[in-house]
Amino acid sequence: PIPPGPAGLTALRLDAAVLAVSPNLSDVRIATADGRQVPYLLETLDEPLVLKLPTPQRVEDPRPRSGPGEAGRLSFHRIELPFERLPASRLELESTARVFSRRVAVLRERIGGRPETAGTIPEVVSGAWENADPDRKAPALVLDLAAGEGRELFVSTDDGDNAPVSLVRASLLLPAHRLRFVRQEGVPLSLVYGQAGLAPPRYDLELLAPRLLGAPAFEAALAPTVP
Repeated sequence: PIPPGPAGLTALRLDAAVLAVSPNLSDVRIATADGRQVPYLLETLDEPLVLKLPTPQRVEDPRPRSGPGEAGRLSFHRIELPFERLPASRLELESTARVFSRRVAVLRERIGGRPETAGTIPEVVSGAWENADPDRKAPALVLDLAAGEGRELFVSTDDGDNAPVSLVRASLLLPAHRLRFVRQEGVPLSLVYGQAGLAPPRYDLELLAPRLLGAPAFEAALAPTVP
């Protein structure tokens, strides 16, 4: 259900639960109780949708085999994701460590595909993380993640001969979108999505996009989803 609000132009912010099911948003519709579609404009925002993740947990090496010379050099953290599937996003990592230089990699289990690769945990992205100022907090490390499946990520840190760098916070930066539509007085509305293969909607409302995208609107948000 879309929360009730005043009649007129409304801007409904989409959440991660919608993106997890409809990453390209082509099957998203606004519907009345009798099944009529309510036209909308899709608005992409500059600021990302920030999804706070549980604190990364230190774990043993999750890979079936370790490379030569890696014992004692690599530390691993597990990050739990809230949804089985998510679109392309950015992973933001934070640490309380002050002076360090590390190569950090993200590993993700490969689900499906060829039998010889299914169940492996390959590296999907990596980057350098460094802070040389003992008086300043280290800047967050941001890594680009492709769309993928599975409920967990593993972060590998090459510590060399140093103590491991702890990870204290992790967030996903997702694309942020709003739906702009005109609400009628007293008409309950629902957001419907999840039909694979449905073509994007085509509404005459798009002719008014230059006028409506910059106009003041009532801000609305979806209630949290219930598992």
